[in-house]
Amino acid sequence: MILYIAGTTYSRTEEQPDPPAGIHGLIVCAEPDIWMVNLIPRIAQHIVDPGPTFITHHNILDRDAPKEFSSLEFGKEIEFFRGHHATPLEAQSLDGQLCEVSEFKHESYRIVLFVRADTHKPFHLDVFRDDKAFVSIRYLSYQTELPFDPALFKPPAGVTIMEAKPSNTK
Repeated sequence: MILYIAGTTYSRTEEQPDPPAGIHGLIVCAEPDIWMVNLIPRIAQHIVDPGPTFITHHNILDRDAPKEFSSLEFGKEIEFFRGHHATPLEAQSLDGQLCEVSEFKHESYRIVLFVRADTHKPFHLDVFRDDKAFVSIRYLSYQTELPFDPALFKPPAGVTIMEAKPSNTK
């Protein structure tokens, strides 16, 4: 997965293609507009966020996780660990990369963040639930402060876009 985040209202998630399933997912968000695209048939669904807030979130854990983890998001990992006063652990080398390591425990969850010692950017994140590996994320690249590219936050050209039907939220 490749994730682009710009501010609180722009997001682009590029999934890996799954040709046997006929899916190559792309989600583009420029609040309040959201496009869910399948790049194989080149079809998109356009959704308008009804608000009242227009903020994108990039949660690492699903909604079943304790509320304590609701602010654990891609792009905000270090802030989460600092804000939750995570316990620093001994520095470790992970796949030849020297990392500063910290962990945070809450209920049945233990989360361990490995931050590159040279760049101070996330390198790896492990989530354990009930002392069993639950999620493991390797950051192949973690770039910040890039120039804003508005083209990233528009649906790709040549895609047929269908409007989503408004949901009844009465």
